[in-house]
Amino acid sequence: ITLITGLLAVTAGLAAVLDFNDGKGIEREISLLRYEIGLGFAWAVGYPLCQTVVVSALSKVLTSEQQGVWMGNLASAGSAGRIIAPTIGGIMYNAWDSHTGLIPLSICFGLSALSVLLVAITWKRLKPEDQ
Repeated sequence: ITLITGLLAVTAGLAAVLDFNDGKGIEREISLLRYEIGLGFAWAVGYPLCQTVVVSALSKVLTSEQQGVWMGNLASAGSAGRIIAPTIGGIMYNAWDSHTGLIPLSICFGLSALSVLLVAITWKRLKPEDQ
């Protein structure tokens, strides 16, 4: 339940931030409140829930020797993503004149929605057998 709740919070937050009027003038942009609420759902609610489930699931399926390596890999991948994604966003912002925010947010929204769909499809296999 925690995983699907986190994924839904990320997806809802990204959906709130999607701005189809991006690049069409400051008067048509989304409000700051909507932007903050969307990011709050995605990063303050959804991300910690999903991260907790992934880390705890990894710790349960890995041996104690493997845990350090894979937890380090997970932390490194997260750090690399926080470096690479803004860099790509900056390159896109400089290369294109309009819809620079819509494209990466649409990709993130699509991947989050796909994650929700995949978890929903495989839900029965994810639940412990004794429940």
